Amino acid sequence: MRAIRTLIAKLRDERGSAGLEIAILAPALAAVLVLLAASGRLALAGNAVESAASAAAREASLARTTAQAQEAAEDMARISMEQSGVNCTTLSVNIDASA
Repeated sequence: MRAIRTLIAKLRDERGSAGLEIAILAPALAAVLVLLAASGRLALAGNAVESAASAAAREASLARTTAQAQEAAEDMARISMEQSGVNCTTLSVNIDASA
């Protein structure tokens, strides 16, 4: 009878359970933090692209010819992206001068 009580007492012992909980939850917490960092970085890049597009459109609207508008818009978009600290592999600016 005493052996059974000792066995039950050992099974109910909670030593080491906190370490086990941390070992189980740590990867999930790390994944959440990485996901938050990636989504924040994506949002910042999106804002930088919108800002560059706005600046390029503003510069293009001040030009007198379509060629000048294209060149001014490309230059301003490149400058705006560099100032934002976002590096693009390709930078494409399209001017619609039909109206």
